[in-house]
Amino acid sequence: MVDPKEINGMCGNPEGYGKREGIGKQRGEGMGDQKNMRKRKSIKTRVAAALLCAATAALPAGCGKDTYEVEYGVDGYVYVSKKLQSMEGVEDMQVVGDYLYYMQYGSKNVVSRVPVAELAAGEGKLDFSKRETLFSFQTLNFDLPEGTGESGESREGRESGEEVDFLSAMDGGYGKSKDISLEKSYGRLMLEKYAAAPDGTLCLYLSASTGGYFSQTPVGGVLCRQNPDGEQAYKVYVTGMLDVAIDAEGRGIALTGEGIRIMDGEGNQTAFLSTEEYHVGGKISKEELFTDSEGRVYYTYVNENSTMARVTYEIIGEGPFQLEDAGAILGEGFTSHSAAPGGDVYQFGFEKDGSLCLYNRKTHSQREILNWLESGLLAGGIRSVAGVTPEILLVSYSGAFYGGQTGIYQLAKTPVEELPEKELLVVATPGGSTELQKAAMLFNAASSTHRVVLESYGGSLTEKGWVIPRLDASLVSVNPPDILDLRLLNTVKYARMGVLEDLSPYLEGSSIDRQDIPENVIEGFTFDGRLVALPAMFSVRGIGVRASQVEGLGGWAMEDLYRMTEQHPECTGGAVGDGDRRVGDGYEERKESSWLLGELCARYYLEEFIDWEKGECRFDSEAFCDLIEWAGTYGWEPEYMEEPTVSTFWEMAYIPDGVLMVDQRYIILSTLPILELQYGEEVCLRGYPTADGRGYYPARSSGGAGPAQSH
Repeated sequence: MVDPKEINGMCGNPEGYGKREGIGKQRGEGMGDQKNMRKRKSIKTRVAAALLCAATAALPAGCGKDTYEVEYGVDGYVYVSKKLQSMEGVEDMQVVGDYLYYMQYGSKNVVSRVPVAELAAGEGKLDFSKRETLFSFQTLNFDLPEGTGESGESREGRESGEEVDFLSAMDGGYGKSKDISLEKSYGRLMLEKYAAAPDGTLCLYLSASTGGYFSQTPVGGVLCRQNPDGEQAYKVYVTGMLDVAIDAEGRGIALTGEGIRIMDGEGNQTAFLSTEEYHVGGKISKEELFTDSEGRVYYTYVNENSTMARVTYEIIGEGPFQLEDAGAILGEGFTSHSAAPGGDVYQFGFEKDGSLCLYNRKTHSQREILNWLESGLLAGGIRSVAGVTPEILLVSYSGAFYGGQTGIYQLAKTPVEELPEKELLVVATPGGSTELQKAAMLFNAASSTHRVVLESYGGSLTEKGWVIPRLDASLVSVNPPDILDLRLLNTVKYARMGVLEDLSPYLEGSSIDRQDIPENVIEGFTFDGRLVALPAMFSVRGIGVRASQVEGLGGWAMEDLYRMTEQHPECTGGAVGDGDRRVGDGYEERKESSWLLGELCARYYLEEFIDWEKGECRFDSEAFCDLIEWAGTYGWEPEYMEEPTVSTFWEMAYIPDGVLMVDQRYIILSTLPILELQYGEEVCLRGYPTADGRGYYPARSSGGAGPAQSH
């Protein structure tokens, strides 16, 4: 059974949603418009809030000074989204001249465009019936002659791809592969990226690779130039090619691992700019080119180190060309970026904490312009952003995992006071997970009366957990949040403050049958007679052992564990975690003495050496000395190393020979069968040892839900 003391205050590990900066007062204050101001909630309103997400718990309104108010929108505006077209696989949207260009990946990779002049002028909408297909290319896999890339060819030739005529392959010079063989070598060409000029000229990068069918090695690419009339101007193989761009003068620019090649309209290299001297910070993780809306071309790379620092340069000059430091115009790390009107740059991605930011090229400053959730989309689903005007954005969105509908959306900048009147429900969440964001997005779409805002309150993650002074102050102010997401917060702290409302009355009137919830789960979230939360999910841990090794043991007290390890002296350090490792990574980790004492044996010594009624403890007994000695002898010491072993399974760690116990973090129906495959014999599941030998199974909860305490 789930232990209530183990549940209290424990939480899951949701995916990052991050902080939201630049919070101001709520829209409407001092503006004669009160319809978006928060109001006191009735009981029915708070019940509606509780239905938002089964992974939150609420805090009440308090009393005190108004210290923190949450703004809906950014600077009084929200970019309202409208779906225009159902399309999948759309990437790299660019507004160039009077057209929206984009790449669509599928059975064929296709470059298309749609006119946007009327939309930009405010006289119409984006009409996808007028789209043009400019270039399409189906990934080409072709058979290489026997011996290609083997002895007789130089290593340099193999790595550069010079031994393979990729231009000839495009014209059918090699046999198109019809089967898959692990013994054969293949060549491959795939449309990777495009660049467009205002006159309709295209430069296209087809990546080239060779090797086994499932283990291709990049060797460069084919650079194709297509004139505005659709005719091919040239195609040329470029060794080590990585990216392509077109500058304001219409020159094709190819990025390679060694530098930047400037090409004329006939495919001749007119200049070369080495990038090696600009590489600082060690090994490079990613290199690319970027063109802004005014034709400036930038070279950028991200270092493959702990900081993932991004370095960006602008290509300037007319001969010789030079690289000039461009600062943070393309963001930091793996931040995504796209061209904005006026030569500015949009920055977005997980690094931007769920927001779209605009980087001003002239002032070298960045500001948030929208929050994706407030536009009815989730940050993780944003594939590409294109700016038609500062007030109109086009977005490619994938809802396969993140929720919502996949397709192309138009986002229009709209004053908050022009939106339908809805009451704000503020959810305080230091690290809102994708699950919570999705729930808020669906709730906002379905509700005609309420609008959910997720707010971080400026929380920061420390070694001791989340520190959120603004949230704690807000809880005793006249304007507290309506709901508190407890997954990353200390449930016990807020329960003991007496600010979490009793959920029991809501259970009685809901579709949840209290009899379906284990009583000790309810007990674990009950403080001073009040049920403050219910976990949306909880996982149970246990110990997997060979049935033959525990046969004859009377129970699962520490004496039984001592007896089992004494019978197998060869298994010192014989406990591992179940792990989540890929093939070849070996087992996750040996369990050290600290784990044996801090987790496996914790319930035993809490029961054996502490008198909870008297508030007394004794750690000078012989039994406690035996425990310490056993843990020190049996636990694995960090100095001991093993050779890595290839794993048999994808999601479960390999179990080295002689291991006695496997700590199972998430027990499901397949747990024992997989263990039996690993052990090669019958397996049983045991809990953690206890003083009376019953064994117990620790549990970790994944949040709770409830309405706010009213005052």
